Order: sequence, then C-alpha cells, then structure tokens
Amino acid sequence: MATRRLSDSNGDNAGDFIGDFSVSQSCEPCMKCNESKTATIFCQECKEYLCDTCKNPHTVYIPGRHDIVRIKERKSVRVLQAKKNMKTNQEHVEPIPICLSPKQTPVNLELLASVDIKQTGNDKDGPFLDGLDFLPDGRLVAVDSLNSKCIIMDDSLEIQTTPYKLNSAPNDVVCLSQGELAVTMSDKTVLLLSMSPGNVIRLTKKIKTSTYVDSICCMTPTDMVVGTFNHSSPARMITHSGVESDFDHVLFQKKTYRRDDSKCTYVPLKNTLVLTDRSAHTVYLYDTVKGTSKVVTDDNIRRPRSACVGPGDTVLVCSEAKNSVVHLTVEGDILGTFPLDMQGPWAICMNNNGTRLAVSNRNKKIQLFKISTAMT
Repeated sequence: MATRRLSDSNGDNAGDFIGDFSVSQSCEPCMKCNESKTATIFCQECKEYLCDTCKNPHTVYIPGRHDIVRIKERKSVRVLQAKKNMKTNQEHVEPIPICLSPKQTPVNLELLASVDIKQTGNDKDGPFLDGLDFLPDGRLVAVDSLNSKCIIMDDSLEIQTTPYKLNSAPNDVVCLSQGELAVTMSDKTVLLLSMSPGNVIRLTKKIKTSTYVDSICCMTPTDMVVGTFNHSSPARMITHSGVESDFDHVLFQKKTYRRDDSKCTYVPLKNTLVLTDRSAHTVYLYDTVKGTSKVVTDDNIRRPRSACVGPGDTVLVCSEAKNSVVHLTVEGDILGTFPLDMQGPWAICMNNNGTRLAVSNRNKKIQLFKISTAMT
C-alpha cells in the first residue's frame, strides 16, 4: 500500500512545484499475511516490493533471474504545479510504481504444472487436498483431510519434506505469516502451527471453538474469518487468541449449512465477506461495514465450492459442476470463466502478488497456473 506526503521545498524553484512525492511502499509478501512492513528492496524482474526478511525466500524459491535494487536508489517523483497566471512547468517527471488497488480487468490463466498426488504407504485413502494456501516465498501448503496430513510443496508441486501428521481430519489452511499457519479441524478446533525455514512444522497452539469450523482466511493481522456448519451464522470471526465474534452488520440467509455446503473468504480492502452456497448455485457478497449484500447467480456458477481473493481485490470461485473457475468483482459483475482440465475443482488460492493460482480437486489432482492480464 502506498502512502503519499507532500512537503515544502527549499529549492530555488519552490513556486514551480509543491514538493517531493514521497512513496512509502509495503512489503507485498507481508501484506498477503496482513502484516505491515516497509519494503526496502524491489525486484525489477518480478515487479515486487520486499522487505529484507522476504528477500532470501524470494530469490531462493521463486525461479528465474532476480534483479534486486534498494528502494532508496530509485528516483523520487516531484509533483509540479503551475504558478498562478504562468505557464505550467514542463519538467520531465519520471514515474515510479505505486501499489494501489489494481484495475479490475479480466485475466488469463496459463497452466504451469499439473500433478496427481500419490498415495503413500502410510495413507489409508487416496489424498484429498481439502485446503490450500501460498506461503510468502511462493511455496504451497495443503491439508489432506482423508489422511490427516499437512503438506508443503515447491513451485513445481513437488512435496518438500515428510508431511506433518495431524491428530484428526483437517478442513482448511491459511498462512498467517512467514512461518505461521492456521488449520481448521473436524473436532471443533483451530491449530496454530509454526514452520521453520527447513519445513519443520510444530504445533504452537490449539484453539477450541464453539462450533464446527471449515474454511478459513485472514481478515486483519489479528483476526481470521472461518466458515461454519451446523450453526446459524455461516461465517464468524476468531482472533489468534481464540476470541469468537459475529458480523454485527451482516444479515445472513436463514439457512443452516451442512459440512461442505458452503465456503467463505474475505476481501480485506473491500470489507467484503464472500459466501458460496453449493445447493443454491449462488455466491453471496456481504459488505461488512455498510451491511449491504449482493446475490450472484450465473449459468457458469454451478455447485460453487471454495473461493479466494483474486487480482485487484476481485473474487475467484471454484464452480465444481462446470469444472471451471469463475472470476467476479465484489460488486457481483462476472469478469470471466476459466475451464479447467480437472473434474470437480474444490480448493483454490492465489499467491501474494497475484501472479500464481493453485486449484485442487477431490481426485488427487492439483494444478498451478500463471495469472496475466487479458489483452482487451
């Protein structure tokens, strides 16, 4: 997120411009985890702002060449203002990238990798990746609900280390920070896990919840949003310390969902809660501040499953019966539909800078895509 400051100039041409246009850029990997750290470097190849902590994971785990420069080496921008009754100063202004909310435009998906996860000797059933999320360094974390495992994969979808064994079936996973995960479990708990740079996962906290929890995502640096089932409120908030609360300004449908009948996600910059309803073939969009809502139905939305935040604070939804992903705005406008070479897409997530998308289904398959802006 960019912050701007206009300051007085002591230069000789003070009347020709207001001052320096000061840009304070946040680290993009940290922003994805709802952390606020000032970026100190910029990768000119990947067009991504990073803090010093995220620099090494970026260069190690994201393939390709990296042209890293210090932000202080980049030129500042001056805002020019014409003197009263005089011609506008025509001094050249060199642009600098500013990370504001991107324009909501259609995107393209390019398949980078497709893998069928193999059943190992200790597995009771074929793998089912019920939840996915990207780590800030580009790796993927997934939970296998049939075999009660947490799996770490690289950008080629190769499993990195021995999966972490869970005591019960997991439902979903979200990355909270560089080395912290949250996993919803089938026994009314949320597990907070720590992960070392060497992919060693350890349990740090077990939060008992008052209801069954399914999908999970970040809302603020201290709050998460969980989808529920067998409960009157299909989505609730929960802090990292375990305090639960409801959305006071949201009026949900009078419907109690069973497990897997509904999933949710949250778009922080738009204050929008997204809720899918599988049996009604519907996506609900709730403004949690204004208390308004939108109901989205479309021929391409059939048995919607998981959803995630898309490029430019949009929404991506798995349409299970259509074997596709539907792209829409928080206002409910359909931006596009992407057919997939997989049956029944189930879980979905996007990386921190909006360039990668991962989708999995119930039949052991996971696919990785490159996201690019569609030509109009």
